[in-house]
Amino acid sequence: MESETKKYDIVFKDEGYRSRAASQGLMYVASLCTDYKFHTVLDVGCGPGWSVLELLVRGKKAQGLEPCKYLFSQELRVPAGLGIVKEGEVTSIPFPADSFDMVFCTDVLEHIKEEEVDKALYELIRVSKKYVFCSICSSEALMFPKLKLHQTVKPREWWEEKFSHYKLKKLKVSGIQGNQGYMYLKLQ
Repeated sequence: MESETKKYDIVFKDEGYRSRAASQGLMYVASLCTDYKFHTVLDVGCGPGWSVLELLVRGKKAQGLEPCKYLFSQELRVPAGLGIVKEGEVTSIPFPADSFDMVFCTDVLEHIKEEEVDKALYELIRVSKKYVFCSICSSEALMFPKLKLHQTVKPREWWEEKFSHYKLKKLKVSGIQGNQGYMYLKLQ
């Protein structure tokens, strides 16, 4: 996966790609904080950390995980120094099982190869105590088309079938409609 993550060192050098306005996760934070009770949260694939920062501002004990080395020399330099963000991959999350009340993963899963999806889902669910929220794009990436950023472009039904292999209960989040998000309660 090393060669795949290197292309994000190129992508995140683009100020538009790493800007607060480009952060897909931010559109979900307010609704999730209103609708669900959770304290600890891990943002997997946190990018420059905008959602982590917003979750911290809202009183959550938030941490981030990000594979892009370039961001650790830029926006993530201070959060990493404070232990808020760690370098790591969605297919091998460096935390023990049941570490977080919620695992938050927005616009990440479509970026990994199809053969790694099951391992990634397993890891997201493994480190969650209670909730898993994912937002997954089901179309080709518009930016940087030559880099083929979206490795697994599948319809919502395909992703829901993947989630159905785990002990999860599908939940709703206010303000999130249609194809925008997947919210699950982890069943014991």
